[in-house]
Amino acid sequence: GKFDEVLYIVGDYSTYKPQNLSVSVKDGVANVFLDAHRNATHYIFTVADSDGKAVRTGILTENTASIKGLESGKEYTVYAQYYFGATRLSQAVGKSFVINPEKVEKLSYTVNEDQTVTLSWTPVENADGYQIIAYNVSTGKYENVDSVAFGTNEYRLSLVQARLENFRVRAYCDLPGKTVYSEASELVTVSERPDMPKNVKVAAANTGAYRITWEGTECDGYEVSEKKEGQSNYTLYTTTTETAVTVSGLTPASAAQYIIRSYKILAEGKLYSFNAPAIVAITAPTAPVKLAHKSGSNRVLVAWSAVEGATS
Repeated sequence: GKFDEVLYIVGDYSTYKPQNLSVSVKDGVANVFLDAHRNATHYIFTVADSDGKAVRTGILTENTASIKGLESGKEYTVYAQYYFGATRLSQAVGKSFVINPEKVEKLSYTVNEDQTVTLSWTPVENADGYQIIAYNVSTGKYENVDSVAFGTNEYRLSLVQARLENFRVRAYCDLPGKTVYSEASELVTVSERPDMPKNVKVAAANTGAYRITWEGTECDGYEVSEKKEGQSNYTLYTTTTETAVTVSGLTPASAAQYIIRSYKILAEGKLYSFNAPAIVAITAPTAPVKLAHKSGSNRVLVAWSAVEGATS
């Protein structure tokens, strides 16, 4: 007939092999399981590192074991044997497993003055590097953005890259023939830039001044920057929450350029829109003075003092 189960083993116990050895790893703990045998009094588990050196040994009365304290990013093999008493042992069977790197924690971002974004996180022990992944709205999947070597726990990217992206980071370890990854970090969503101001207009307010107006957008405020004649760079003129600003104290009949951008105030820093197209503003010249006239020979001669900056 056919035996469904071995009830007793006689003779050479070393010919018997433990069945269905399996290993699952979670939170750095290797959970080992194998089929129980009714005649086994104990179960022997031995963990060896990649060099074959035993690092853990346990003789247990249960057919499961939770093995803690193993190094992350390392490959191990667990060997299991049945013990039937009186030094009678089954064959040993082995199962390889890897303790994955720990999960990346405290992923955050800051907005830099040059409007790049820096992702940063807490370093992971024994990691060989980190993979930056981002959610692609069009494909509905996370995709690899880049990788950085261990020792670098931050990554800088432009806001063009960061716009509407959800980021995660995971640590990895390079093992012979394969790369193993940690669980991905918690999600970080980089805020979207505010829209730029639109329909920027300028009108003379009075001599030596003009008023700049624009259509508002959903934001926390606006920065108006100025570049006068002879200057090569813009400088901040004012910050406002209104959608208009009066520029005064200017030299009559002079020109200047202005750019306006909106911004959001985040915990990570100010997040700016793109600059609205630059506008050129020219102040009106002063009114002529010392107006005089002289008549004669059927004509009138009108004269006035010349105005600086006037072309006609």
